[in-house]
Amino acid sequence: MKKTIQRVLAAVILFAMILSGGFSEVGKVHAEKQQGTTKRAIYVVFDNSGSMYGDGNKAWSQATYAMEVFAAMMNYESGDVMKVFPMHDITTDGNTGSATKSSMEIRGKDDIAQIHNMYTPKPGGTPYTQVNNAAGELTKLLNAGSVDEGWLVVLTDGDFDNDIPASGLKADLEGKAAANENLYVQYLAIGTDVKNIPEGNADKGLYAQKAGNTSEVVNELAEISNRIFKRNEYAGYSSEDSGLEFDIPLRKLIVFAQGKDVKIGSLKNEEGGEVKLQSDTAVSYSSTDGAGLTTFVKSTPVKDTSLKGQVAVFADESPIVAGNYTLDVSGADSI
Repeated sequence: MKKTIQRVLAAVILFAMILSGGFSEVGKVHAEKQQGTTKRAIYVVFDNSGSMYGDGNKAWSQATYAMEVFAAMMNYESGDVMKVFPMHDITTDGNTGSATKSSMEIRGKDDIAQIHNMYTPKPGGTPYTQVNNAAGELTKLLNAGSVDEGWLVVLTDGDFDNDIPASGLKADLEGKAAANENLYVQYLAIGTDVKNIPEGNADKGLYAQKAGNTSEVVNELAEISNRIFKRNEYAGYSSEDSGLEFDIPLRKLIVFAQGKDVKIGSLKNEEGGEVKLQSDTAVSYSSTDGAGLTTFVKSTPVKDTSLKGQVAVFADESPIVAGNYTLDVSGADSI
């Protein structure tokens, strides 16, 4: 179920985690053990090669924003973990950072700043190595029973070097998904100059999509989040009356609002009682210049400064009961 509530540079997207019913999708089965208890590992391969930072290319900025938003939506209370595998070493303390690393872990909201402050001192080619490394580590984690479900997420423009396995990109990603019955692959091609998009195969746990501009990035983030976390998107929200109607109880309501000056306020029931705001995370384009200058990047990369928003999670100790609610959201450019 998907109905996008967005125009150009602003959106309010609401994700409902329900207590009854469920999320279903044709393909390799991934079922929740019990709503909210599945422990997931999301391993993200981030293409920070030179082609992502080329003249006027904002793909790098869109990819880092995607990671930041996605990290803000994770269920850390259930033990979720995100690990980012950049194709080239990064720093996580801005343009002047000196300590480089080949990966980073996000285990809670406080760790999201690492993504926001990520910088690539020496971007180069587009090696496939980190796709193999992330898949191998994720498979071991699943085989050891450390997590219930694993997702390999690849964010790239697809301009890979000549090290893709001879079987081809699609076959290799299908093979990685087949390594464990609870492993899935999500490929998101980002940018206006995408070179390689494999055809998805849900039956084998491979999903593939493309996001060429800002609005498409927001749309695909919603769809991917729904798929991984088995959330349903609330359809029918109107900014004019701010009203929401739930005909079933919810575990939580996640609001993703896109816009330069957006602010998510309260969620109130008909009697005026407020649902607890469990977390509130501002998300934005990178704080850094993205990457240093090399033979691959000859000028300071361009940011997509329209990428700014907020992710709010509403949840009480007891379920959000069925009924009518009012959501206070202000400052969105348009909805």
